[in-house]
Amino acid sequence: MVKLGRLIPQARGAAEAIRELCKMISSAVKLLEPQAAAFLEGDWRNVREHAALIATIEREADDLKRRIELNLAKGAFFIGLKEDYMKLVDSLDEVADAAKDASRVLYLRVISSEELRLFVESCGVELKTMARDVVRCVEHLLQGVELLEKNVEESFMVAHEVEKKEELLDELKIKLLESLGEIEDQLSVVTYLQLKDYILSLDQVADNAERASDVLTLIATKAMS
Repeated sequence: MVKLGRLIPQARGAAEAIRELCKMISSAVKLLEPQAAAFLEGDWRNVREHAALIATIEREADDLKRRIELNLAKGAFFIGLKEDYMKLVDSLDEVADAAKDASRVLYLRVISSEELRLFVESCGVELKTMARDVVRCVEHLLQGVELLEKNVEESFMVAHEVEKKEELLDELKIKLLESLGEIEDQLSVVTYLQLKDYILSLDQVADNAERASDVLTLIATKAMS
């Protein structure tokens, strides 16, 4: 079993901060699921409150990211790994950014009750599933990051599972867009575009998680070689 902590003892301080960053990202992304549920129920107050919470956590994650980058810049690492860790931290932050962007799409404009009813009947179940699976995809990524210190081989395998989960979410996104297209003529142009943007924004969270898993795979590969 290869442990990254053994290979890079100087990285322990940064690793602790990265674990904290992962907790923040998890907290932000997990709010997407109850926000989606609130949206489908027409609970706009909770939609806004969840968006505000996600934005707050994302700002805190940004501050922590900058501190981690400073820590990494000052630390002593094996050649190549410092840059890879920088990329990992940046890609993790992009997951939080995408979660914030997705959450904002919903609260910027209240959809009429009739249009919401049509959307719920046509796309409600699939949207709930998508929100849930986006959260699971990101949680899988964060699990892989934590495993870097404990078991690099397992971290490598988890990173590849993230890619598989993202591919399944791509398929679900297409189904949702097709279902939305079927009711397009019953929605205002603005509502249709807002709902389409929300679906694509949710998918972007998973896309960013998949990109972060690529960096994770690279780090694990170097650690095992």
